[in-house]
Amino acid sequence: MPPRHPTPPPVSAPPTRSLDLRGERCPYTFIKARLAIEDLRLGDTLEVVLDFVPAFTRVPASMAVIGQTLLQTGSAGTDAKRLLFRKDTE
Repeated sequence: MPPRHPTPPPVSAPPTRSLDLRGERCPYTFIKARLAIEDLRLGDTLEVVLDFVPAFTRVPASMAVIGQTLLQTGSAGTDAKRLLFRKDTE
């Protein structure tokens, strides 16, 4: 069976798109992340930077519901988190 999406770039590769949502609160963090990932092609990656602590878990959970994959998390400086998603569904 053929793969559902192109082979993703290595996680060390730069993301296809970056979105800095520092200062934003839920639900806007997810809404803006969802709109950004909708504009990407299958297999592309979206980096999201957040500083609203509840969004650290809510955004990945909401992205999973719409079929996108969380590839990596990490620090983005003081009190901020970097999330890297891959677009796996249209």
